[in-house]
Amino acid sequence: MPSENTYSSALRMTVAQIGPRRHYAIPRIFQQRGLLELFYTDLCANALLIRAACGIVPQRLRTDRMKRLAGRVVAGIPNAKIRSFPWFGLQTAFRSQDQKPTHEMVTRWAQKNEAFCRKVVERGLGLCNAVYVFNGAGLEILQEAKNRSLLTILDQTAPPAAFEERLVAKERKRWPNWDLETETEPDWTPLTEREQKEWELADLILCGSDLVRTGMEEEKGPAHRCAVIPYGIDASRIQTIPRQRANRSLRVLYLGTLHLRKGIPYVLEAAKLVKNDSVVFRAVGAVRITNYAADELRRAVEVVGPVPRSDIQQAFNWADVLLLPTLSEGSANVCYEALANGIPVITTSHAGSAIRDGLDGFIVPLRSPEAIAEKITLIAESSDLLEQLSRNALEQARQFTWDQYGLRLLDTIETRRGNHHG
Repeated sequence: MPSENTYSSALRMTVAQIGPRRHYAIPRIFQQRGLLELFYTDLCANALLIRAACGIVPQRLRTDRMKRLAGRVVAGIPNAKIRSFPWFGLQTAFRSQDQKPTHEMVTRWAQKNEAFCRKVVERGLGLCNAVYVFNGAGLEILQEAKNRSLLTILDQTAPPAAFEERLVAKERKRWPNWDLETETEPDWTPLTEREQKEWELADLILCGSDLVRTGMEEEKGPAHRCAVIPYGIDASRIQTIPRQRANRSLRVLYLGTLHLRKGIPYVLEAAKLVKNDSVVFRAVGAVRITNYAADELRRAVEVVGPVPRSDIQQAFNWADVLLLPTLSEGSANVCYEALANGIPVITTSHAGSAIRDGLDGFIVPLRSPEAIAEKITLIAESSDLLEQLSRNALEQARQFTWDQYGLRLLDTIETRRGNHHG
């Protein structure tokens, strides 16, 4: 294993990302090891303009959008290394909140990503010898890096868009009147073309799970340049006391966008199948299903809607079990966060998570509300199973901290860097 001194003398990384992905864990990993040259993002609360705006408006008067913006604090990185584009970020952030069908949003996302990349290239990559970007939002940066013979690293945060769209297309047929794309299926071409060009330019493609690499293979991508590294959790957020149900209802939480890709209909079907009156269901997240579907969901599930990042912990505090019957993820951050809170997780193999079946949660088949209902009932009717699963979840969380992720990441980069110069 290379020493950190080896990394420091060999690597200077410029990272570019839109939004607070993984709470800015990636640039912090490089900064903590003295390897970060620059960090580019669209919008963060470190910017003077944003700090001033948040300072003027009292906490009690802030909208949910303002709370989410105020929560975009890049901690642990000197402001001198952070480059952001506040006006650009504000304009695109507020436009992205519009409830538009996906087929209209795809082009907007692609345009935003390209504009961000061009702004980064215009400002300059600094004295780096490597760049780290995220899928769909890195093409022009990778092109500039290749022109300068820099090491190019692409974080493929999810399976390819075309791969996921095929999965969702099947769900539309299975669940008519649920998806916003009731008339026109989305054309993912603007994003798929960007992804494919990024794959060609990347020396190393990082995947959070085997599913991402499998999706790359199905899309004829360069799977031989992929490395699978599961994500992590901030060690300081790992709780110490396991969950105990006491004498109350078993609380089942769905946390994430309410969308067909994440299996939201199976939350409803499982809730209807559970006959134990002591089980309650709650869904927290942006609603990306039709009004009809949302009304159907409310028959058995409390639908809270989106909440600011600062309020997510309240959702975890409420929960006993996390339910994520997803069809496709990169490596679902919410599962790691649940583990850190000692919350057992019921999910599928496509979550790309660190859940161990029967130890800190349960892995159920895709599209199986019956299996979900069975596991929830098992937990609800067992006197000590919840505490046992919770204790195991906390132990598992300690194996997947961002520090450990950072070690695996740097080893992988150093190996690929040696091949790059070999």
